[in-house]
Amino acid sequence: MRRVVADVAACTGCGLCLLGCSAEHGAGFNARYSWVKVDSDLMGVPAAIRFTHGCDKAHSSQCVCLTEIPSCVALCEPRALRYLVDTEELTS
Repeated sequence: MRRVVADVAACTGCGLCLLGCSAEHGAGFNARYSWVKVDSDLMGVPAAIRFTHGCDKAHSSQCVCLTEIPSCVALCEPRALRYLVDTEELTS
């Protein structure tokens, strides 16, 4: 099973995952259309990382990044997002 695993404690809120995801799914560099959502508290500190198309469950069959490392994971410098395939982590 392929899935993206999030660690909100490592997230800096930079937004690169949002831009990479939106570009990969054909929406250009527009965070509003990302399948990844980062919720922040009132101070701007990341409080939750959500996936609107199930990338954290059984990596969505409609996702174009099934055979390679998703751009959200590849662009995440603090490694708050990781990509697992059958419990083995894939890295770029």
